[in-house]
Amino acid sequence: MYKDSRLCGRLVAFLCKHLNKTNFGRVRDPRGRQGRRWSLAVLLKSVIVGVASGQKSLADLEDTTDSLSTCARRILGVRRRIPDTTLRDLLVCLDPHGLRHLIYDQIKRAIRSKALEPDGFPCGIVAIDGKWVATSMSDSKLTQTHKESGGGSHEILRTITSCLVSSRAKVCLDARPLSPTTNEVAGFKRTVRDLIKAYGRNLFEVVTYDAGAYSESNARFMNNLGLGYVFGLKNENRYMFRSAVYYLERLIPMQPKIDRKGSCGI
Repeated sequence: MYKDSRLCGRLVAFLCKHLNKTNFGRVRDPRGRQGRRWSLAVLLKSVIVGVASGQKSLADLEDTTDSLSTCARRILGVRRRIPDTTLRDLLVCLDPHGLRHLIYDQIKRAIRSKALEPDGFPCGIVAIDGKWVATSMSDSKLTQTHKESGGGSHEILRTITSCLVSSRAKVCLDARPLSPTTNEVAGFKRTVRDLIKAYGRNLFEVVTYDAGAYSESNARFMNNLGLGYVFGLKNENRYMFRSAVYYLERLIPMQPKIDRKGSCGI
């Protein structure tokens, strides 16, 4: 976060260059036509500015929009302070799948400019992992109730996030919401299919995941696609880890170097 709560000129120029190329019209505006004081594009730009400048909350983002310089306001189109309640009311109603297309557009431009070529690796590698965030909002299609040991509960929103780790810039390729009725094992195939549909077959050749996607079905799925995979299995998953060691020792002619106290990559 910048000490003077202002965006430096270099960051403003960078954001202006890329945000002006972003087609915010691909995101459906959930608000009614009456009473709109802000365009959807300006509000989404403000959120991106807040993330880029290190803001941790919508209240901090409101302060940032209040302290923008005249030049930054003109470039970003943020004419005055944006209340945090305005941003909150929009964000809780947005369709997350529509926002994914903004990520796709940005990454495709970077691919065309050859900014995501492998750096230090012989091929493209995508790291996929399950993430979750606690929320006070409840949505039967997106959130699920997590019960705490003390008797309380809260809602969580789960995603499967994909990151290109083989390029110099480690960029987010996708963040697909995970249905509360399924798990990471079942969501793995759909995630890979979405990546291929969005970016084609030339961006990556290897996918990594932890034990969240560990299954024979997913391994066969990757083989059928002609892609490499690494499913990491740590010793904390004791039964699965010991089973993997047992079968690998019998499948591989030479004794594999597997650290029984560490981790095993398959």
